[in-house]
Amino acid sequence: MSTKAGWQFPPRNGGIDFVQDPSSAHFSDDPVPKLVREIIQNSLDARESGISDPIVVKFADTEVERELIGAAQLYKHLTACLERAKSEKMSTGLRKVYEDARKALRKKRIQCLRITDSGTTGLSDSKWDALVIREGDVQKSGTGAPGGSYGIGKNAVFNVSDAQTVFYSTRYVNGRQGRVEKMQGKATLMSHEDPATGKNLQHIGFYRASNGGPFITTDIPDFFRLEEPGTGVFVMGFNPRSSNWVEEVTSAVIENFFYAIHHKQLVVEVSAGSENVRVTHETIDQLFEAKSSRKPNAYHYYRAIRDENPVSTQEIDKVGVLNIHVVLAESAPRRTAYVNRNGMLITESKEQSSNPDGSPWEESMAELCGRRIAGDGLRGYLGQDDGKSEPRLRVSGTLAGRQRTTESGKNLRTGPARNQKDRRQEGRYRTVW
Repeated sequence: MSTKAGWQFPPRNGGIDFVQDPSSAHFSDDPVPKLVREIIQNSLDARESGISDPIVVKFADTEVERELIGAAQLYKHLTACLERAKSEKMSTGLRKVYEDARKALRKKRIQCLRITDSGTTGLSDSKWDALVIREGDVQKSGTGAPGGSYGIGKNAVFNVSDAQTVFYSTRYVNGRQGRVEKMQGKATLMSHEDPATGKNLQHIGFYRASNGGPFITTDIPDFFRLEEPGTGVFVMGFNPRSSNWVEEVTSAVIENFFYAIHHKQLVVEVSAGSENVRVTHETIDQLFEAKSSRKPNAYHYYRAIRDENPVSTQEIDKVGVLNIHVVLAESAPRRTAYVNRNGMLITESKEQSSNPDGSPWEESMAELCGRRIAGDGLRGYLGQDDGKSEPRLRVSGTLAGRQRTTESGKNLRTGPARNQKDRRQEGRYRTVW
């Protein structure tokens, strides 16, 4: 049975009375940097096989006509949510959420953050469903390794949406169907009464075509259509909760994806009005240098990976071959940073009180790249899980002399670095020390 195109909130039918999305709390602090991590991680995971050019991710502040997103219809659902929050004396903060949402949708042109990628696979059926209509599902493909585990990262976009609404668009090529394009909107509110019938509705609604599915190809407004295969995310009522969101995005990009950028796997473009920033292999140096005199830890990790002559170890059981890059700097942190094979910084260890015993360097860092490194195996091997154990792999000797490294008292052969292609394809985790 077909229904009218527009916003559809399914009936609750005695199901869970949902008031507030608990997963959003995970992204409430520093919403812009967390949004950047989640978006770009997904793009890197979806790299199109056989393409050597970098993935390009674009963040652009723009506006959309309210008619294109069914704002008048959605406004009624937001009003129903606000009336419920008031009648049940819910928190002031929760009531403000719906007051801000209605304010965002009253404008003739609605503020929107448009995020698109290219050089990726796009979202075919199961991956589209995982992003748009399923919760807790992870469906990723491409030459990158899946970077998420629980499927909640996609909810980071709602934390910068005053309208609590996001639209998704994709374009991909299917061998049987040829070029495929899809578009659909999603609003995450609270359970509320249907403005028309008074029946109880679920908290999530979708902006759908009359057949109950996504809009397809020529039915998609030009604003949402993509020029090449990839994915688009459109955050409605965009509110970055920041005085300079362009700088926040740029900082999050270079501090989390320095490896991918340096190795020409990623380009990021950010634009707001007349302000435009392009983060590439050629510009990352000056972007780091433009930061304050106190450089972030990522700056030092980035300096380490620029070493073109790493020391290579012998094969290490369950770890692989490690390539060690060392940089000397008085201001460098004594930390270990874990970078996944897509070039994203995963985490950093706690500050070490001193360098490993016997090290002649006051400060040092290195990057360890393994051919077959499993995350837990590497962390356990290095003794970094509890933040207390000394690393089992110790750097010794001098940089100029390229002295050997030792592991548990054994001498390891030094040798030429593996090429970047092998390291990118075979190593799952890279570690910067």
